[in-house]
Amino acid sequence: MTKKIKLWFLSLSLLLINLALLGSLALNFVSKPINKSQSSSVLGVSSSDPIFSPNYIMSNETFRSKRVFSTVDSVQNYLNNVNSPLKNYQDKGQSAAYWIYNAANGSTSAKFGVTPNLNPGLLIAYLEKEQSLVSLNNYDVNTDPDQRIKTAMGYGCPDNSNCDSQYFGFANQLNWSAYQLEFNYKLASSSNSAEPYRKDRTITTLDGYKVFLSNEATAANYRYTPHAYWGNYNLWKILTANGWGVDTNTYSSSYIDTINLHKIETPDGVQNPTLKESEISHILSKKFEIGHSGGDVILLQRFLRQQGHFTYEYITGYYGNITKTAHTNYLNSSKPSSSPAPAPTPQPESNQPNNSTCDQLANQEYQFGQVGDTVKKLQECLQSSGHFIYPHITGYYGPITEKAQLDYLYSTKSVTSTPASTDPCESLKNKTWTFGVTSIEVIELQKCMRKDGTFTWEWDTGYFGPVTQEAFNKWKGQDAPTFSCANLQGQAWKFGETSERVRQLQACMRTAGAFTWQWDTGYFGDVTKASLIKWRGYF
Repeated sequence: MTKKIKLWFLSLSLLLINLALLGSLALNFVSKPINKSQSSSVLGVSSSDPIFSPNYIMSNETFRSKRVFSTVDSVQNYLNNVNSPLKNYQDKGQSAAYWIYNAANGSTSAKFGVTPNLNPGLLIAYLEKEQSLVSLNNYDVNTDPDQRIKTAMGYGCPDNSNCDSQYFGFANQLNWSAYQLEFNYKLASSSNSAEPYRKDRTITTLDGYKVFLSNEATAANYRYTPHAYWGNYNLWKILTANGWGVDTNTYSSSYIDTINLHKIETPDGVQNPTLKESEISHILSKKFEIGHSGGDVILLQRFLRQQGHFTYEYITGYYGNITKTAHTNYLNSSKPSSSPAPAPTPQPESNQPNNSTCDQLANQEYQFGQVGDTVKKLQECLQSSGHFIYPHITGYYGPITEKAQLDYLYSTKSVTSTPASTDPCESLKNKTWTFGVTSIEVIELQKCMRKDGTFTWEWDTGYFGPVTQEAFNKWKGQDAPTFSCANLQGQAWKFGETSERVRQLQACMRTAGAFTWQWDTGYFGDVTKASLIKWRGYF
């Protein structure tokens, strides 16, 4: 049986685009300035420039070349020269260079009748593309706080689920990845008509591109990383910039980006052109999770900055709360500009969602990330009532759908008469609330606190989370609650949460030896998540 590896961690290293443009990438690239006499009048591209073709990632010869890295020492010398965090790293008593070279030539990676014969530079490029393990200076490879060593090649980390622990470990990752790439290469020329990743076939990548697999090497890399941008683009860029293939030319990483990411030359230097909504509509409609990073987020932030929604000082490529708020605000305020959605076609009255059906759907419980026809029907109901303002029915339950659902429930809530002497806000103030609950009653609480000036979030979310908790404590004149470590160990946690509760969790885990970050940040990110799993055994 073969396993198609989809890479969850590939986007962690894609910030190298942004870093390269800032001039801080540590790879040993040779600068090559734009030659105006050779460049075209629009993009500054000459016939000899390295142009990325999604249909041709590399030649078969480059896939197997040993020209640059012919020995373990040559790999070690490169790691030393670029001050890679891997230069002094050892696994099972052997150096990182040993594992890279021997995994590439099949000495440690042969299995199931498949013996790899790969360019060691290809594996180095994957280490950089996946986890920035070439350019990330000062990373502690021994404590591995971000699990970059543990999942060095992204092997066994599908896009849609957690990484498989049986593939953890630096040497393990390299050996399995080398095996997989060699297996993919051989499969690309097989007669198996059911295999999509075969030479001379056209596939659709996970980021929506139609790609013609022009040779075995291209097919092998797409089967490992089924993304054109930015996965295989970055792989190609690293190999091309360093001259690790058949072509001995070298280039600066930023120069390659300048040519291939359609930036234009102006008297003031290379600048980003204005992005059109139609050009990144697939990114705008994408449902990003807090903590996601990569090229898509860079483009999203650039576009949102042009629209006046993203005002942070830097384009980070990281999808955090600031980017999420800017993204949500744009979606809530925008109307499709290039191709407005047609007016809904009138349907027979019997096909329109009726109130009882909508009430039933709106009163169901949904989970973030849930997809399906039930969510589509919910969105249709919310759209017909004017609460779901996103231009498309997606069938995906995320923050926009949740807010629309809560707004609908709040607007249709039965109003009961209360004595004039009864203050509903006072009743809510004296109520005991459960952390993590989502309800229309929380919306009422937030509205009361907003009137009092203690709740300042942009909208009433209906979610009793850390922001509402802290506002509630302030409203009641109380200090933030203090939880016991045993209590915190059993609580539910959400990626991206920033609160005093997280700070207390980190302090507890530090005492237990599970959290080793230099300070308690109060932010629940990758490091805190990994520490929590270590502390209690699950997320």
